Amino acid sequence: MYVWFALVAMLFVVSAWRARQRKIAMQSLAARRGFTYLGKSLPRSLTFSSTALLRMTSVWNAIEGDCHGIRVIVFDCRVGEGKVSWRRTVFAAQTGKDFLEGTGLAREFAVEESGNWAIRYEPRSLSLLPPGLIPVPEVESLLDSIRP
Repeated sequence: MYVWFALVAMLFVVSAWRARQRKIAMQSLAARRGFTYLGKSLPRSLTFSSTALLRMTSVWNAIEGDCHGIRVIVFDCRVGEGKVSWRRTVFAAQTGKDFLEGTGLAREFAVEESGNWAIRYEPRSLSLLPPGLIPVPEVESLLDSIRP
């Protein structure tokens, strides 16, 4: 019984430590690029009507800034609740064109539009190892690939 409790406690501590490390890395990325770290909030102008992200239940590590004249917001989120929920890193750009094309990264993105925002994220999939959040170095590479 004590071993089980210790394992659960250790899992909680490791999870909290990883979340803190990611937060620090996203804050550092925002500072390097001149972006604003928004934390758990998103601008009101970014809407998700008629997208799979409409069922989003939480947002964290949101950053906002300008990439080559395009307003970009990147954030981590959870969509849905309970065991059927899924976590993703989302890129939103205030542009009508398809951004993040030809990145050279082996990621399949869903592309949706809501208002004047183009939204890209890895869609929900059935697999043993779901995609989850994009590592911060890849987030930076994807930001580098955004062109007007």
